[in-house]
Amino acid sequence: MDTYRYGVREGSDETLYAFLDCRQDLSTFRSFLISGGLICFLGLASVLVLLIFFSGRVVAPVAESYARQKRFITDAGHEIKTPITIIDADAEVLTAEIGDNEWVRDIHPRRSAATRKL
Repeated sequence: MDTYRYGVREGSDETLYAFLDCRQDLSTFRSFLISGGLICFLGLASVLVLLIFFSGRVVAPVAESYARQKRFITDAGHEIKTPITIIDADAEVLTAEIGDNEWVRDIHPRRSAATRKL
């Protein structure tokens, strides 16, 4: 009952009833349970904070490297497209001035194939 525990022991001619006040034990158990839960929660929270902090520091170089790689690919693509566009325009001018020949076909094979079909 509530904070009391009891036990019954029956003998041959008598019955023994024992009552025990467990208030102190239950109070200690509850305190231990609350303290343990609080320590567990604080430990998990601190691990979470450390995990977020260190994962940000670990991922930062990888993210920076990815951004540099992306910037390099964009710059390289632009640097390659500019000369190709100039060569393509020069091949069109050559085709317009001197007509279709072997050298223009080597420079601009798709344009020459389309011109031959016409």
